[in-house]
Amino acid sequence: MDYIEEEILAKIGAKIVSRRKQLNLTQEDLAYSADIDRTYVGYVENGKQNITISMLVKFANALDLVLKDFVSWVFTDLSSYSFPFLSLASLQGSGKRPK
Repeated sequence: MDYIEEEILAKIGAKIVSRRKQLNLTQEDLAYSADIDRTYVGYVENGKQNITISMLVKFANALDLVLKDFVSWVFTDLSSYSFPFLSLASLQGSGKRPK
């Protein structure tokens, strides 16, 4: 895993912790609501677990967040990095696919 991937996972985890605490939920509460294991919640919150889109959806739903806003919230914190896959507007009409 490279540095940027580690940063992304750390930011996702930090945002989950922040929102969970804002809602006064424990990890157990969040795990129950998202129908996932509590240890998995801990790994994700600590940035130690890669996370799938389906799991992001579960976390977003349990934390009463819109997935698009949650992902945008994470990547706003990483705005100093370049993420070409997030700027698909530049590909409109070009017939090219992101690499």
